[in-house]
Amino acid sequence: MTIERDLQRLLDIEEIKQLKARYFRCIDRKLWSEWHTVYAPDVVTGGQGFEIRGLDTVIAFTKERVGEAVTVHHGHQVEIWFDDDRHARAIWAMQDIVQFDTDGEPQGFRGYGHYEDSYEKLDAGWRITSSELVRHLTHKLPGGYPSQWLKKKPGPYGEQA
Repeated sequence: MTIERDLQRLLDIEEIKQLKARYFRCIDRKLWSEWHTVYAPDVVTGGQGFEIRGLDTVIAFTKERVGEAVTVHHGHQVEIWFDDDRHARAIWAMQDIVQFDTDGEPQGFRGYGHYEDSYEKLDAGWRITSSELVRHLTHKLPGGYPSQWLKKKPGPYGEQA
């Protein structure tokens, strides 16, 4: 590698880190209209038994699942590698809190796991092209899991749990 290529690789790593930070901010603040600056239009996301294709569908699914919840997402200890100058992959350690306020005890969970992401450098910059959430552990909140999360149902997003 040349010094110029090494420098570009470091700049790309920083842009990917900023991109994932933007994802966490946008999901926690419910800034759905900014997700076009995070994801590629043909993004594929999934985890926990389902797969979602396309940015509009990802936004609709996420709004349905956590739009009314207070969420806090943290991503850290990232490993990033490059397949070539325009494609990268990363694994992010993560933890999150998803809390629904109810008349009784708050419902939701605290979760721990990893995001396994793929990225592509488009004309507008780096974008997430695929993202899989792998949860290793969840602790339910005092009110338990939200009832809408306990039913398995086929839907426009695939099988959900």
